[in-house]
Amino acid sequence: MKPDSSEELTAFLHRSIPLTAAMRIRVVETSWDAAVLAAPREDNINHQGSMFGGSLTSLALLTGYAALRHRLQTIDLDHRIVIQRSTYSYERPAVTAVTARAVIDPQRWRELLDALDRRGKGRITVEAVVHDADDRRIGQLIGVFALLPFAAAPDPEPGNR
Repeated sequence: MKPDSSEELTAFLHRSIPLTAAMRIRVVETSWDAAVLAAPREDNINHQGSMFGGSLTSLALLTGYAALRHRLQTIDLDHRIVIQRSTYSYERPAVTAVTARAVIDPQRWRELLDALDRRGKGRITVEAVVHDADDRRIGQLIGVFALLPFAAAPDPEPGNR
């Protein structure tokens, strides 16, 4: 399967998760190793004039999701990606537009593939770091994502076997 382009992934996120459109999140790039997403300050501002903390967390979380989605598409592996747990550390206010970069650790990826081979599902921890327009570090998300097989379609007539 050919992975989504940055534009296709941005459109997918805006269709599937309307909050991403309201936040004007866009996919800057995806590769085998990483994903980079961006968000403007104007659409994510809080009462203090800096970016809303929930926007920063959402951006970082979606960047981890995008990195995993790209990698799964690259190897033609069709699983649901859901967040199981996450922690975001706020290091400074964001007063400019921001980007988030998530990198998939090779050892964690191997462990995930082993789990998928053994059980058909698995978990992986992905870290995403948020930087402002001046490349100052704003914060970091550590997220545990679960990869689950898509459920088979339910039998429309279970009594007719």
